[in-house]
Amino acid sequence: MNLEELRARKGFICDMDGVIYLGNQLLPGVAEFVNWLNENDKRFLFLTNSSERSPKELRQKLQRMGLDIGEEHFYTSALATAAFLKKQAPGCTAFVIGAPGLLNALYDVGVTMNDVDPDYVIVGETASYNYEVITKAVRLVLNGARLIATNSDLTGPTEFGIAPACRSLVAPIELATGKKAYFMGKPNPLMMRTGLQLLGVHSEEAAMVGDRMDTDVIAGMESGLATVLVLSGCTSVEQVRDNLRIFDAVEPGAMSESELDLMDRVREAYRSRTKVGCTGCAYCMPCPQGVDIPGAFSAWNNASLYGGLEKGNADYKKLVEAGKSPKNCVECGACMAACPQHIEIIEELKKAVEMFEG
Repeated sequence: MNLEELRARKGFICDMDGVIYLGNQLLPGVAEFVNWLNENDKRFLFLTNSSERSPKELRQKLQRMGLDIGEEHFYTSALATAAFLKKQAPGCTAFVIGAPGLLNALYDVGVTMNDVDPDYVIVGETASYNYEVITKAVRLVLNGARLIATNSDLTGPTEFGIAPACRSLVAPIELATGKKAYFMGKPNPLMMRTGLQLLGVHSEEAAMVGDRMDTDVIAGMESGLATVLVLSGCTSVEQVRDNLRIFDAVEPGAMSESELDLMDRVREAYRSRTKVGCTGCAYCMPCPQGVDIPGAFSAWNNASLYGGLEKGNADYKKLVEAGKSPKNCVECGACMAACPQHIEIIEELKKAVEMFEG
């Protein structure tokens, strides 16, 4: 994709930290870019994995930097988390480790705070993170609370350098409990679908601009958007080249391509990599609808590859009896966002249902 094709897009979804600003410093060229968006009647949305601030606070932050942008142009992982819980568990309770932007979003959808027996433990970015709250969260998860994190960013850019982000904060809880968090922000397709709905354009008419390959670029690619990686935040040219080595897209010594060509090759390598089978890692769990995804794959594999249809039918019947049938799937996409093997889980579950139930 060249610059002319990029300029022709009707809508733009942009990350904020590392793309629009670093800490409290506006990045060079951002004001001109926003002016271009307005002058050319482009639709745009700032889609941030940060859960610290509300859209109103983000607007005020940009105003202090000289940009006046309406609140309707902002959507955060805190809002995505709140919307998910409003739909999946209305009236639920939560123990929250996070900033006011997350707490307010949860309050607005009727989630109440509970540090005794909550339905969920929710982790977002915060400056008030300590051993006491980690211990509390660990005990609550071990007692049955489900673990949610607002985003999967391991680090984030600031004006002082790289700082730990949400995934770093939730990792001790995961390690101590043996439970994997469900991550709400990019590249979760739920957040991207909401972003496109707010933008009001089809994915083929939009572009995603971000500073992270593992969230922004992958989120855009998996949602069908054109992707633009900027090097003003978390990602360096060296990291782009490392990704090429991981994908075996180039020989290690053949690294003279321009940055644009490097990104084109990363995209192509990502699109063409082989999907592998389920390893049973259970990163896709817990399913909001209670589907036992690894169990469904095991039943299907037993029927089609290993133990024969009789064995597969027996395994599948157990899932149905336990209320964990893949027929419960509502295609929310949460499992696909978490799968490290990038399996088309929804389509595979449909195949399992068709095989066992006709």
